[in-house]
Formats: sequence, C-alpha cells, structure tokens
Amino acid sequence: MRREVRRKILALALPVVASSLLERAVTTTDIFLVGGLGASAIAAVGLSQLIIVFMMSLIAGLSVGTTVVVAQLVGAQRGQQASEAAFSALWVGFALSFLIGGVGLFSAEKRPLSSERSRRSSN
Repeated sequence: MRREVRRKILALALPVVASSLLERAVTTTDIFLVGGLGASAIAAVGLSQLIIVFMMSLIAGLSVGTTVVVAQLVGAQRGQQASEAAFSALWVGFALSFLIGGVGLFSAEKRPLSSERSRRSSN
C-alpha cells in the first residue's frame, strides 16, 4: 500500500519538478545569450525574471484557488455556482492580464527598432 502511494505522489511531483527545472533553464539560457552585452544586460534579465516569477505566482494562486472552489462546488452538486465561480475567475484573469499588460506597455522605455537606428545613423 505504501509503495503504491509513493508511486502516485512521485507521478504527481515529477511534472512539477521538470517544469521548474525547465523554467530555470530558460533563465540560464537568457543570461548566456545576453552575457556578451555586458553587466547591465545581465542585470536586466535578472530583474525581468523576478517580475515574471511574481506574475506566474499570482496566476498560479488564482488558478489553484479557482480549482479548489470549483471542485468543492461540483462535489456538492452545485453546478450552477461552480460555473459562475469559473466564469468569475476567467474575468478576473482577463482583467489582471490587461492591467499588467497596460502597466508594462506604458512604463516601457520607448526606443526605436534596431533597423530604424541603423537608417538614422547612416544618414
């Protein structure tokens, strides 16, 4: 019995561990790609990863909370309320994504594209 429970736990844990390792691999790859550009580029990657992890945590919290609420409502045979909870969570997710995207869009530094810079410098 204990061996079966351990296998099930391992089967649930392995995808989470693999996902976390792949996320770290992306960060490491990003740092290697910009490493030749200097310390400020590496710092920018590090800072952006902090923001990304924060946003992913926010989204994961919303997702887990919604899953728990909907599962409890479905288990209690309250399908209409489960549907309303899921719909509300979707709207909260959309609102958060537009809010976060808007903040990022308006707070980003406006720079010309590299092709525009090369045309300007050649004139």
